[in-house]
Amino acid sequence: MKLTYIYYALLVACFIYSLYFLQDYKVKVLAILLFLSIATEILAEINIYKKVNYYVYYHGFTIVEYGLISGILYQCIRDKLTKIILLISIPVFSIVCALIMIYVQNISESPSISGGLEGTLLIIWCLRAFYDLDPVKHGTIFQQPPFWFIMAFYSYYCIVTPFNCFFNTLQADPHYLALSTKAFAVINNAANYLLYILCMIGLSCLKQVKYTRQSSSSR
Repeated sequence: MKLTYIYYALLVACFIYSLYFLQDYKVKVLAILLFLSIATEILAEINIYKKVNYYVYYHGFTIVEYGLISGILYQCIRDKLTKIILLISIPVFSIVCALIMIYVQNISESPSISGGLEGTLLIIWCLRAFYDLDPVKHGTIFQQPPFWFIMAFYSYYCIVTPFNCFFNTLQADPHYLALSTKAFAVINNAANYLLYILCMIGLSCLKQVKYTRQSSSSR
């Protein structure tokens, strides 16, 4: 069985788990993100089976993904100015990605430029969101669902962004073509495993918070 299919299984499991907590805005946005991820991967697998280029889906998904993850992080940031800048960055990022697709990077190539820009921005927003976490308000920081959601995105992009920036360059060199393909598969799968496991830990913490509130209200 391919390692990628384990990642797909974790993706689907995380999506199903998120459906139990849709009353939370962050999880609602996360569920939309996971659903679109599943749809994108299905389209990519169909194109791979047909031996047709599938990178066009990732170019489009990168734009949508940045907006949705920014929406999740927006709920974790308290500073008003930072929130405004974060919201402004969404349309700006979309425009820049569209210009990159038109003038810089062909849609038949992996969106390494857009992906690198996305990863860099989200790492910055994650660090800002970490700063705004309050470890006193809701017990320890490790019991807070936002911590695990932020950590999930932060860890994922710290792992994949550096390699994605050089992926197309390595693919263009025959000496590194096979090696870069294998390396990409290993790095991407490992990052996705970590991403969805951390998201599910966050959902589990949300379940615990929900249970605690119900127990307190019943007393």
